[in-house]
Amino acid sequence: MHFLDQVTRFDNIAGVPGVSVSPIGIYDDDMIWQGMSLAHTGGLQNLIIVVPNRHPPNVAVYFGLDVVTVMQGQPVMTVSYADSTINYFSLKSFYYGCSSATQASIAAKSLSYTVTIKGYADDKATQLVASQSFRFEVALLQTDAQQLKANVDWRFKNLKRVDVFVSDDAVTATLIDTYVTVVALEAQHAQDMYSLVEGTQNTSLFAYLFDEPPTSAASFEENLAGKASSTNPWFYSIILNGTPESSSRPVGYASLMRMDLPNRVIEVGNILFTSALQRTPAATEAMYLLARYVFEDLGFRRYEWKCNSLNAPSRRAAERLGFTYEGTFRQHMIARGRNRDTAWFSMLDSEWTGVKRGFEGWLDASNFDSDGKQRRTLGHMRSA
Repeated sequence: MHFLDQVTRFDNIAGVPGVSVSPIGIYDDDMIWQGMSLAHTGGLQNLIIVVPNRHPPNVAVYFGLDVVTVMQGQPVMTVSYADSTINYFSLKSFYYGCSSATQASIAAKSLSYTVTIKGYADDKATQLVASQSFRFEVALLQTDAQQLKANVDWRFKNLKRVDVFVSDDAVTATLIDTYVTVVALEAQHAQDMYSLVEGTQNTSLFAYLFDEPPTSAASFEENLAGKASSTNPWFYSIILNGTPESSSRPVGYASLMRMDLPNRVIEVGNILFTSALQRTPAATEAMYLLARYVFEDLGFRRYEWKCNSLNAPSRRAAERLGFTYEGTFRQHMIARGRNRDTAWFSMLDSEWTGVKRGFEGWLDASNFDSDGKQRRTLGHMRSA
């Protein structure tokens, strides 16, 4: 869920860099794995590799933007040799890391990543030959030239395709507290959640969401499977913690979305709170965990909440949680065939200390009487 550079340097079998870290490079004549004809990056931007019709035939030029959006579980770069005149290639090493601009944009947060490279004997990625993983900390890398070199083992030979994956520990983080556990959404969560969303009595849950109410357990599971595989937004399931009287179960979901890393802005949205979660300390705790995660773990400056201007409960929730109303974008979009004016709310890193104090004071056991009713409101706790 962070920005990393595409893999921009590869070594030939002798260990000599064949491509520089600059956005445009030329493969050296002595590289044994030439003839790239297809490549693309995960995320939003493309890397194009061109094989010129000239001699020597093993010279290729690539070009593309030097920063790509790397989504959870998506390849940074995929190289396919299906149309190449070169039968196979051998990989010795590659470079990985983040750009200096990326480094500055996340304020030197020490975020760890795992880079996994997979080599295949076919261009369809069905014959895995080798797989190897490497870890690094973003804060250790200051410039493009300081990208880390990864030497792969001897198994990366006779390849037709290489995929490089980046997994961010932050994306898959599990957030645990007293009432809830917030984890990456999985399709199987639909099985326990469906009874809380089915039927006409629950159609109001979807009144302002982009999803229609589910028509069956199968359709709901299919919908959640799509959300689980989404990399923007990134969906999280809200699991009600188990007690001696009841088992833990998923009771809702939310997502982090529209990340603007250079400006360190992110939004929370696509929030579904079922009846088991609504108006409970667990719901407040889930929102607290996500906000704390956004500011303290990911280092964002601005946290946004947007909703349909007609969605009064969402507007009240935003202000109760400590977001500040900033205005309404008129005719902002058409949602499910209807006009939507969008109300914008935000929370800033400079405000987080006070907002956090309010959350923690409100969630403290001493704030609830024997019947579970609050003694002081969340707003009062913030202003105390």
